[in-house]
Amino acid sequence: MSVKLMLTGPRSLEFRETPTQPPSEGEVLLASLYTGISHGTEINTYRGLIPHLRKHYDSRSGLFVQRDNLGSAYPRQLGYQAVSEVVATGDGVTRVRPGDIVFSTHAHQTGAVLPEDRVWRLPDEIDPRLAVMTSNLNTTLNAMLHADVHIGETVAIVGLGVLGQLAIEWALMSGACRVVAIDLNPFRREIALVRGAAVAVDPHTDDPGQVLRELTDGRGADITIELTNRYAGLQTALRCAAPSSRVLAMSWYTGPADGLDLGEEFHFNCPEILCVRTGVIAPHLRHRWTPERRMQVAIQMIPRFTLAPLLTHVIPFENAAEAYEMIDHGHEEMLQIAFSYKDEEP
Repeated sequence: MSVKLMLTGPRSLEFRETPTQPPSEGEVLLASLYTGISHGTEINTYRGLIPHLRKHYDSRSGLFVQRDNLGSAYPRQLGYQAVSEVVATGDGVTRVRPGDIVFSTHAHQTGAVLPEDRVWRLPDEIDPRLAVMTSNLNTTLNAMLHADVHIGETVAIVGLGVLGQLAIEWALMSGACRVVAIDLNPFRREIALVRGAAVAVDPHTDDPGQVLRELTDGRGADITIELTNRYAGLQTALRCAAPSSRVLAMSWYTGPADGLDLGEEFHFNCPEILCVRTGVIAPHLRHRWTPERRMQVAIQMIPRFTLAPLLTHVIPFENAAEAYEMIDHGHEEMLQIAFSYKDEEP
């Protein structure tokens, strides 16, 4: 049996048991060790804010259409960052074997059966708890491929959750001469400075746009990455951006665009706003890069990142509701939360 965490309505969770079948040809049976919560996509879903709960996305037309039956949106699973042990493999499986520790994108549940091409073996030296951030590394690597940072450029990062913290290191690896980190939370700003940010700006007390101009001879940021999940964050990013520069909008914005005014810096400085989703490879790289290659690179790069300070909470799976409430209420000293599916050593 597999125990799954189900969302039965906004902010309403329950556990359900479902039978687990032995792996068929080309499949892998997994026992979950840790799964990580996404503070963006997943929390928007938990709060009942995503458009899929009201509408259906028609992939053929690329349009959202109204749902006839709103009740069909629930129940639904949460989660897509999982580290597991391989328990058994079906015939023909060659990528992994029983006992291997792997990453996959299955939901919060005690076990899963997946095709072997949806699991990635982790190097032995990687701490399985930290590997729950593999999806975050993949997402921020995708941002760097879109950003095309050049040596000597200034990168501004608006929003210093896990993605923002990882983006600091990626930007410096990519040749940025400085990273300016922007967030309201002092705990996150302190961590950003330790990770290499040249300046950490509190928008309550300083104008990030003015700070960027003072640091860049009046130009502004060459690349700006927005990760707050708020329209006000996008407005801040547009204020930071140099004229005709690139702003990466990585948040999944929901609801009315409160706090966004496209008649100010956007209209007069003409920055390019680029929507960046993990599932989409940068157009200029599609002849060479694939989602598989990007995931493999993200895994290879795990040892080069300082991940331990980002994992602030490991919570038993049975206490899942507590974890979501912490994120929902905005716990101050919190970054990555992971569920544990085994007893943690004291």
